[in-house]
Amino acid sequence: MLCLSTNGLLLPKYAGWLQDIGVRTITVTLNTIEPSIGEKIYAYVRCYGRNSSSFLIDGEVLKGIEGAKVLLENQLTGIEEAVRLGLVVKVNSILIPGINDNGHLEKVAMIVKKLGVYIQNITPLIPLGKFKHLEAPSCDELRRTRLQCEQIIKQFRLCKQCRADSVGIPGREHYMR
Repeated sequence: MLCLSTNGLLLPKYAGWLQDIGVRTITVTLNTIEPSIGEKIYAYVRCYGRNSSSFLIDGEVLKGIEGAKVLLENQLTGIEEAVRLGLVVKVNSILIPGINDNGHLEKVAMIVKKLGVYIQNITPLIPLGKFKHLEAPSCDELRRTRLQCEQIIKQFRLCKQCRADSVGIPGREHYMR
């Protein structure tokens, strides 16, 4: 079975092509549904082709709220299109304390459920790069967030932050290579 993981930026452009080549499952990383939060997460977005609300130059770099708006619009449009085409869509969301916690991932869960997403996978922040000054969420914070989101959409709980979900069946010790 062919599957793909993406940030969703080009998903509206390529969802049909992905279906045509046999991809059946797509995982989209979606950490927010608000551009004001997105600008805290993403340093920039490099655009390709035409965006549905504006014309962008190939390779144009958008920063701040403008970049976050384009990414979010493409993520949501791409998810909607992939679901419409019959692809199974999973959304990965990283719980980032102080940025998208305090009920925000529940809002993400509500939106993606309405779009037809099958399952959500909430993982804790690994404090690296621009987030190295933040602390990872506690196990209790992660558990509470997953339980709250589980009231909205099915939760994937087997991820071990090792990309096992993109290599094989999580929890199995042997993977087909």
